[in-house]
Amino acid sequence: MGPSMKNKKIQIFETVAPGGASVSGARVDVLAFGAHPDDVEIAMGGTLLSLKSQGAKVVVCHLTDGEPTPYGNHNTRLKEAEKAARILKLDDYLILPLKNRELQDTLPARRKVAEVILVVGSKNSSNSNRLREIGVEEGIPSYLIDDADALDPAWLTEKTNIGLTAGASAPEALVLEVIEALRRIDADLEVSKMDGLEEHVEFRLPVELRT
Repeated sequence: MGPSMKNKKIQIFETVAPGGASVSGARVDVLAFGAHPDDVEIAMGGTLLSLKSQGAKVVVCHLTDGEPTPYGNHNTRLKEAEKAARILKLDDYLILPLKNRELQDTLPARRKVAEVILVVGSKNSSNSNRLREIGVEEGIPSYLIDDADALDPAWLTEKTNIGLTAGASAPEALVLEVIEALRRIDADLEVSKMDGLEEHVEFRLPVELRT
């Protein structure tokens, strides 16, 4: 996404499963992720059908093909995914080439989704700087910005998938402002939230403050 893409439609992913409805490049209203074919369909097939009946463009993205298993093979999975996509009237379905049973919340895996990373945070923040460094180490162009005013549209040229994160102390308002700045660059921008790792860190209060 970039200045040259103004008023153009965004291709969210490149379809690797044959037989899917061919709408690559079309604007998407709902993008549902699942670890392998049948997860999304079973868990929220009714919801997707309801959204389709309301006119939404719906795409399902399978992170793996779900194999190997004792019950099928790669080709069988593709046929089942295609059949389910047609029953649910999906606008497209995608299968990413990640390895089943080895999915991890890592940047190499997220690179399949994000081509450039924007980190909202102060240049004085070690946490924010480290987030940017991790992206760079993984070969993903990554930029640390204080706020929306620091966003350079040139970074986004020919990029369709953008990863947006923030340092621990960055206010949510700054992140929202960056999203709005991205929308001004491309009005068809679609935002999907990816859940991070849930942390369970507790800090004990000083003795003087305990009751």
